[in-house]
Amino acid sequence: MDFVAAYHADRRRERVLVWTLRFIQLAFAAAWAWVAIVRKIVEPEYAALYIFPAITGLSQIVRVRWFEVPRFVPALRDPDPAVRAAAERALEVLRAEVVPKLLLLAPRHVDPRRAETMTAAEVAAFVEGLGRADWRKIAPRYFVAYAVALVATVASLALVHPGN
Repeated sequence: MDFVAAYHADRRRERVLVWTLRFIQLAFAAAWAWVAIVRKIVEPEYAALYIFPAITGLSQIVRVRWFEVPRFVPALRDPDPAVRAAAERALEVLRAEVVPKLLLLAPRHVDPRRAETMTAAEVAAFVEGLGRADWRKIAPRYFVAYAVALVATVASLALVHPGN
């Protein structure tokens, strides 16, 4: 497996997700402005215009968690020697970019100079010792639920007719 290519693909996916979430927030802000300012409608049916942008903002937290630990880091502990070797090669190529960010996840200060000298086993043990949830499984499920809620919200807003 080419973990370096997968890392760069994840970075591209993350940028697309960032811009998608920003677009959704701007679309809801424009809809709110049109409904509340232009049409001067303040009715409970339009509450989603106020609530959903906040949910979209909170989705940024899920996005950050999803991509904070690159795929190759858990693979540093893989029982298959070929996968582990590929993960170690990816670590060496991406060390300067990835390890300092991983050290920032620690609840206490860790000397950033340590990033240069950590072995692959130490990096894997460090991340494992953080005891984080598996956001690679949680985040896609969250965003599927988010997409369903988004479609339902837009559909319900399209069906709202004030005064009926």
